[in-house]
Amino acid sequence: MRTLLLPALLICSVAAAQEHPLPVPTRERPYDVATRFPGGSEAMLRYFADSCRYPVEAWEKRKEGVVLATIGVDRRGRIDSVR
Repeated sequence: MRTLLLPALLICSVAAAQEHPLPVPTRERPYDVATRFPGGSEAMLRYFADSCRYPVEAWEKRKEGVVLATIGVDRRGRIDSVR
């Protein structure tokens, strides 16, 4: 009797384990994608160097400072808001 009970329990446990398959992991889409300047970082630095104008009076008096800007970009890559 014991020799039949152990294999029967083993078969039942294997059958019960196969009733609930493991969930298949789904691949999530990225929500945030890093923005890139056309031409890369070097082109961005070149653009800022060419387009920023230092006031002549501040240049002559050697005044310096820090400018902080926040720029929002929409899904199409256009500037949305500047603060």
